[in-house]
Amino acid sequence: MASTSPLPIMLDLDASPFPGQMGWAALDLQGTIVRNNQLSEQDAGVLFQMLHESTALYENTGMRSLTVTFAETKFLVSRDEAHVYLVQTRAA
Repeated sequence: MASTSPLPIMLDLDASPFPGQMGWAALDLQGTIVRNNQLSEQDAGVLFQMLHESTALYENTGMRSLTVTFAETKFLVSRDEAHVYLVQTRAA
C-alpha cells in the first residue's frame, strides 16, 4: 500500500542502483511503503521492525544504517529525516 509522504524521497535507487541491487523500498517513518521496486512487503516490514527496535542504539550512537546479510542476499537499511530506505542486493 502506498501513501503520500510530506517530504520528497531523497534517494533515486532506480537511477543510481547499488552493485548487485535486486530490489528496494522507501518507507515513511511509521513504516508505510511510499515507493517500492521488487522488494517484498514482508521483507520491508521485518527490516523496518529491526531498525525500529534498534532506535535506542540510533539515539545513543547516531547510527544511520544497518546491514543484514544472509547466505544469498544482503539488506541495507538507512534513513534520513523523513524516510527509511531498504535495498536488497546479492551477497558477495
